[in-house]
Amino acid sequence: MVIACIDFSNDGHRLYLMRSVIKAILESGHTAICVTNDTDEIKIWIDEFCTEHRHHAIYYTYNYKQPSGTKWNIHLNDILIALQYWKQYHSILKNIEKGNQLKIDAVLINYIDVFLSCKMPLFLQKKFFHYRWAGLYIHTRYLRMFKHLGVQTKKARITDIDYLFKSDKCIGVGVFDAGTHQALAYRLDKKVTLIPDTSDVSTDTKTYALADEIKLAAKGRLIIGTIGISAFMGVVDLIKLAISSADKDYFFVFCGSFDPTSYDTISNDIDKELLRKFRENPTKNCIWKEGYLENEFEYNAVFKAFDIVYMMYPNHFTSSNRLTKAAFFNKLVLASNQHCVGENVMNYKLGEVAASGNITQQLEKLDALYQKIKSESYPIEEWKKYYSLNNEPLLQKQLKSLLNI
Repeated sequence: MVIACIDFSNDGHRLYLMRSVIKAILESGHTAICVTNDTDEIKIWIDEFCTEHRHHAIYYTYNYKQPSGTKWNIHLNDILIALQYWKQYHSILKNIEKGNQLKIDAVLINYIDVFLSCKMPLFLQKKFFHYRWAGLYIHTRYLRMFKHLGVQTKKARITDIDYLFKSDKCIGVGVFDAGTHQALAYRLDKKVTLIPDTSDVSTDTKTYALADEIKLAAKGRLIIGTIGISAFMGVVDLIKLAISSADKDYFFVFCGSFDPTSYDTISNDIDKELLRKFRENPTKNCIWKEGYLENEFEYNAVFKAFDIVYMMYPNHFTSSNRLTKAAFFNKLVLASNQHCVGENVMNYKLGEVAASGNITQQLEKLDALYQKIKSESYPIEEWKKYYSLNNEPLLQKQLKSLLNI
């Protein structure tokens, strides 16, 4: 079989997913075609870690052309934009077939969310994309936001975002949130595979300046950190937590890329101003370092410098592979008490949960985590169990099951 995997970006976790998919296809004895905006890193990785099968991989670099839609009808606009994804990649795959004298048997779409639209007729999508396909569906948040959709009396209809999966061309769907897995399968009458939320946990022997700087600046204090500074990741709550902990033996880390749209997404003017002022003049019990981390090695080195990983994401409904990193590196987490991340933390006793926006409660749970660390009361077996459910071997197995290879 010849199986293509497509994604319009390989940023962040999607690079890891793409190379894992290609590896799974190759090791199953099939030809893999990798189509994304930058294939160099994937090829280097496959050459090193899938040496025996590397010659059966084809790489095609394609920069997706963002389509323009229409402003006068929101539903039509969504359909037009989604169809452009299908149309562009269909054309690319046809060119690959022609240039390599082969026939593609199936296509896996890594981030299928943007290919979907409410009110899109199945026949219309098939008109623009003729291949059999499966999709890795990242954001099944609507099944948590709107509980009635998860009740097993609701089948997907044309007005729903997941209706397109009912196409006879769709061979399967992969999801990362165990809490929505069964509900989606019922809605679609389709094979839905639970995909482990794996993470690249690679480390090396190099020293990284930021990781060393964090440990030096903390001066033995408990380190609570986040990588990526954005409202989405609860930066305002973490700022308030740092201010409220001025008299405690805690040290807070804000590092990674700063999301400037945070100012626009914060509705409260007081919180918006707090972020502005704190960014300009952080308190003495924290470090604020903006900028992309060099690579996954540096990311993991910084991550390992934390004692507690801050995951108090407001309105985050889906899974997070940071929890997988935390389990692998044996780091306790302070997380939001709801949805996928909150459920996993509670079910596997991976840390403490609190309500977003409730700084008093978060501080209490932070104190509780500190006591666990001082008494060395660690959930070692739960860390192992959670990682075993979200590791690379299981990912490979589930990807093969999804593609039926």
